[in-house]
Amino acid sequence: MKLAQEGRDMSNPSEEYHLFVNDRKVHVENLIKPALASNKIVISDRYYFSSMAYQGALGLDPETIKAENESFAPIPEIVFLLKVPARVGLRRIEKKRKRGAQSF
Repeated sequence: MKLAQEGRDMSNPSEEYHLFVNDRKVHVENLIKPALASNKIVISDRYYFSSMAYQGALGLDPETIKAENESFAPIPEIVFLLKVPARVGLRRIEKKRKRGAQSF
């Protein structure tokens, strides 16, 4: 909760990663596995590949992240990687942060 309220400066990459893993475990057990067991199609954004990218960029080992997540999370049958030019991504972040700051 503290991370959500105060931002990333309040945690280190390892703590942040473990928060995501714990949340993902709950999501997998309560939503993804039951849906797959009912033969439903599950579409998810920001699955463990986002942890490999984001926390990997912060210094954690992406292969370790992958292995840990695949120990409890179903491996997707297909993954789409959407490539956005850096300038477009930065513009989106800046725009979102400006809106967020105004809504408080």
